[in-house]
Amino acid sequence: MSAAQLPMPGALWGRYPERRERTRAAPSAMPTARCYGAFVRSVQGTDLRALSDAELAARVSEVRRRLAQEGLAEPAMALAFAIVGELAARELGVRPHPVQLHAARAMLDERLAEMATGEGK
Repeated sequence: MSAAQLPMPGALWGRYPERRERTRAAPSAMPTARCYGAFVRSVQGTDLRALSDAELAARVSEVRRRLAQEGLAEPAMALAFAIVGELAARELGVRPHPVQLHAARAMLDERLAEMATGEGK
């Protein structure tokens, strides 16, 4: 299924139809920021600097396909975050900090992410 074929969030399909629904866990069982360390290391360990613009565009197409097929699976999300970080570095000259990756990952888990002033929200 391509990204264009995914149903739109709303009353009929739910908030995010590409996500697998899960039951709500008790707050103590929910992951904390420390749980996302492996995810952040995975994102930062994916080095895409050597890729040309055409090769990076091909990786974007690949990650779109994977996200459409797998939903928000951890490896596909890590690759998507790495691609976004590389594109930010090429276009803006800055890379996301680990705390920003932690916050983005927490929000994808439907959690609130509180960041201190100056952490680049």
